[in-house]
Amino acid sequence: AKWQAPPKDVQAVFMGEGPKDVAIGDVEGVFNMYNWFAIDATGALHGSQQGLPSSDTWIWVEGTPSDIDVCDRLSAGRDHQMRVVFIGPCPYRRRMPLERAFSALKAGAKVDRVLNKAEVEKEVTALANVSGHIKASSSRRVRLDTNVGRNEVEQQGEVQLIPHEMMFAPAS
Repeated sequence: AKWQAPPKDVQAVFMGEGPKDVAIGDVEGVFNMYNWFAIDATGALHGSQQGLPSSDTWIWVEGTPSDIDVCDRLSAGRDHQMRVVFIGPCPYRRRMPLERAFSALKAGAKVDRVLNKAEVEKEVTALANVSGHIKASSSRRVRLDTNVGRNEVEQQGEVQLIPHEMMFAPAS
């Protein structure tokens, strides 16, 4: 099925340009957001959940910006930390409430520049080459630092986490 933009009144709610909500209830999500560590060793969004990465790599709509992990594994180097979001398909049909938590908060995104295909492949390859241990540690840290997934991680018992500073320290 071809993706279609939501109706204008729905877009206005999310963009912060209209009322805080629209009386149509929930809307169906047409994409999912993933953290940088969702990229597998082949450079793709693959995994065990309907062929897509597991929920411990997701950036939940109900979450906060801190759910987006800081990444310094791109070609710009470790001095250029940024938050990376991959947009991919939903592993299942999801409904989400059509309302903004803060009525005066407007959505926005700034595109600094558009990467060409070779640049995208270079960056995705850099993320694909990060060890599974570091990706797993990043996932656990994000889930412990936020409310999304905290209970699941805490129930797993003793987990060795790599401190953020050590993950990004130069190799000696």
